Amino acid sequence: MSKRLFIGFPVKIGSSLESAVKRTKIGADKREIDLEWVPSKNYHVTLNFLGNVSSEKIPQIIEAIERVASVLPPFETSIRGLGAFPDEHHMRVLWAGVRKSRALSFVQSELAEALAQIGFEPEGRDYIPHLTLARTRKSRSGKDLVSPYVRTSFEDVTVSRIALYESVLHGPRPVYEIVRSFDLHTDVSVDVSELERVESLEEEENEIESAFSLDQTVGVSG
Repeated sequence: MSKRLFIGFPVKIGSSLESAVKRTKIGADKREIDLEWVPSKNYHVTLNFLGNVSSEKIPQIIEAIERVASVLPPFETSIRGLGAFPDEHHMRVLWAGVRKSRALSFVQSELAEALAQIGFEPEGRDYIPHLTLARTRKSRSGKDLVSPYVRTSFEDVTVSRIALYESVLHGPRPVYEIVRSFDLHTDVSVDVSELERVESLEEEENEIESAFSLDQTVGVSG
């Protein structure tokens, strides 16, 4: 017997994103865009997709995740902007963006490496962290829905546990059931906070460089 599995972490959204979702629902109804909205209890961010896996393989997967989680502390990321897959003009999936912080990328890559050691090939595409909000069976333009929120910073998220999920079909939509949760630990050998500190400094440097470039441009044009 096989199960459809993935690794991710649960997300409980705050009032800022919740309000944007409500307004986007109203906008979709006005434009007669038939979206199937993900129940908030199913909100999560996928880290690694495993696909259909034999039940006999699950203990190995759990052991691999435990090894990674045991040496990782909680980490920070944030939810920023709305977007669509494959693009906003041919929307099939409506999502909220998740900042690809150094810490998040590190956790995802460590899991991918642990999974590769037990026979799971890495996905042949770039990792794009996101929170799926809704899906539609028929491709529609979602530009008017996402454009008001493309640059909106909704909220910060602290990730203190990851989970192995099973995707189970209940009627027309999947339900994501947690097979096993894994707490991240504060007393560990990997200093993820240092990765976040370096990233913060780099972001500040980029902002300064952008402001300097703008000043130079204004000076020349003036």
